[in-house]
Amino acid sequence: MCILEVMAVIVLNSCGTLGDHFPFLALGKALMRAGHEVRYGGPMYLRGEIEECGMSFWRVRPEMEPGAVKRRPESYDHWSEERGGLAKAKEARSLGNLYEGLEVEKRLEDLMEATRGADLLVCSILQSVGKMVSEVLGVPMVTLCVVPWFFPDAETSAARGLATRDEKAQTRPETRAFYDALDGLRGRLGLGSIPLGKELDHFESRWILLATNELFGKPMAKLEREIVQTGFWFHERPGWAEWEPPAELKQLLEERPGPLVLAFSSQPVRDPEAVLDVHLGAAKRLGRVLVAQAGWAGLDSARFREACAVGEAFLFPAGPQDWLFRQAGVVINHGGIGTVARAIRAGVPLLVEPYGNDQFYNARQVVAIGAGAAVNPHRLTAEGLARVIEGKVMVPEVRERVREMARQFDSEAALATAVGQIESWMNEGKKKQA
Repeated sequence: MCILEVMAVIVLNSCGTLGDHFPFLALGKALMRAGHEVRYGGPMYLRGEIEECGMSFWRVRPEMEPGAVKRRPESYDHWSEERGGLAKAKEARSLGNLYEGLEVEKRLEDLMEATRGADLLVCSILQSVGKMVSEVLGVPMVTLCVVPWFFPDAETSAARGLATRDEKAQTRPETRAFYDALDGLRGRLGLGSIPLGKELDHFESRWILLATNELFGKPMAKLEREIVQTGFWFHERPGWAEWEPPAELKQLLEERPGPLVLAFSSQPVRDPEAVLDVHLGAAKRLGRVLVAQAGWAGLDSARFREACAVGEAFLFPAGPQDWLFRQAGVVINHGGIGTVARAIRAGVPLLVEPYGNDQFYNARQVVAIGAGAAVNPHRLTAEGLARVIEGKVMVPEVRERVREMARQFDSEAALATAVGQIESWMNEGKKKQA
């Protein structure tokens, strides 16, 4: 039940790939159940899903549709060339004009339009213009972070790494130019500049929701910030409640239970055929079926299709990962926090093959909490992969630990906490205005 006196108009805005949007969609549905009107600022490719969920759609650039992401695997692969990463063009190394590449002014224009007349803006920590929109329109803002990497435990290697990165970013020429361009835009809007050393103020408001579980780190305290950690939120896509698995897949898993499940979600890869074939080889060595999702990488190969024809593999159609993961002996994934969290909630051990961004942190945490193993995706052989899965992942003690962890993943309770906190902050804001 809504604890506000009247219904509020709340704008949600995320940017990125599927894993960045799904928790926002879960929150939007929870806010609507509490009696609020929700506008969702997002990319055109998600419009149908947003509207099916009952939210009004407002286009906010940039577009990160699957085809564009698939064509640029080098942008999502942060391994060094020496360790198997992709060779990057010189201009890619220097980030080029980051301000123009991120379409900052188009983002501002779109998000400003979506937020006019609203009572609250809930904005991704990845969004560089949310703070500006909040200040110009006088609409209070909550920063939402759906990845634990941004708020690691104090005194950990991850926290020290982030501090070092932020320190370097202050003087790195291309990043400095980006911050200066943001300050220039703030000046044109009549807003004050962000002081040196406080660059995170471009992205963070005073109120921060962290939609992750404590297993992946408890946030360290920050001056002038109120950080509330709720636990993971899981979005159930429209139609999933009525979804039924293909009869041939059900029969295959009855005959050969505990498959290897390969799910890279929206992670692009340079050579989808080679990636799929090495996992198929590992599955054959282990005597297991390989069930793969094509994902944004478009995983496919002639060998895989041949294996599907003889009951050694299966291409999973569009459908709920939750059902698929519950059937798995191991979930092999790229380390996106949403996929990792769903696998743990299903009680299934993980093998993480991280490519970039927060995936490295998530992979380390999976190993640290005993939920599975992690490997370099550029150094895989079928034999080595099978050895890691058999010796470090699909072992009884790991499965038992993950099943115990799964009991902590209560999405409904986490969402209820989030909605209650948002309403509390809105009430606080109204009292200060009175």
